[in-house]
Amino acid sequence: MSIRQNSNTFRFAVGTAQSVESSIWRMWVNGNDVYLGAREALRAFKVSLHQSGIWRIAWVADLNRPDSASDRVIVRWNRPSEFAPGWTPSVGILLSSIQPARPFATRKIDDSRLTWFEPPASGRRLLFKVLFSPSGFTENDLRRVSLKQDRLAACLEKKDGERVWLVAREDDLSDFERHQVRDAMSKTRIHLKPGASGDGVRGSRILLVVSDDRPGLGTQPTIFDISLGMENVG
Repeated sequence: MSIRQNSNTFRFAVGTAQSVESSIWRMWVNGNDVYLGAREALRAFKVSLHQSGIWRIAWVADLNRPDSASDRVIVRWNRPSEFAPGWTPSVGILLSSIQPARPFATRKIDDSRLTWFEPPASGRRLLFKVLFSPSGFTENDLRRVSLKQDRLAACLEKKDGERVWLVAREDDLSDFERHQVRDAMSKTRIHLKPGASGDGVRGSRILLVVSDDRPGLGTQPTIFDISLGMENVG
């Protein structure tokens, strides 16, 4: 599947409008800067891929935190070199097939702007990769650096003509990724106010940033979009 965007924004999710199985993601271009975030978490943090070449995943400036003097940055890295002529990697979003023991009730959403992707099969992952290319590069150029199972989701264009590509790939979940997901699921707790029913947390997820301290060409940061369940409420 190939999708060409006429606007500067692309919205996507995994599952269907009747059964949402991921966060609702948005990738958008503002001039020569590119941003990425989950709808439910945009007031908390986002990915900023700046024209300056300083890229970061950070808490937003107006987030009310007890320690307001601390650095808002979760990960900061410099734009890496090309992994193939004309192609630069940036960040990934990973959805695993691992489900909570006691899933929340099915979550529905009505938003015609969304593009939907099928969930990964058992033991697999769905990885969305954000790539940059010069102006004029086409889907044929993308195929030269892609695997057979890669699917083009969107192509946005910056003011300077540079193109931003979102590519989806389903493949096997690694032991490391499986550990990261299960560890986050086991340690996350959703605390309710006394007397609360828990209806407000249905569909809750956790976003886990997995990255080297100093990301390099082959170690770009990945955001794990992890499903939670009733076992996390307490």
